Amino acid sequence: MQDCITTLVEVLNYSDENKTSINVSYETLINCRLYELEYWNLRAEKLLEDSEKRSSDSE
Repeated sequence: MQDCITTLVEVLNYSDENKTSINVSYETLINCRLYELEYWNLRAEKLLEDSEKRSSDSE
């Protein structure tokens, strides 16, 4: 579970020209309930999707 949360924090906090970041801490996610983690996971997936789309559009 900790590996999943670490990856989630990395995805949410990573920023580049195609993706904005969300400032969320490991402690925040480790204290979340499962339904809240599901929300953050869906949010991270959406951010990655949007980033990939912007990246392919700019090529």
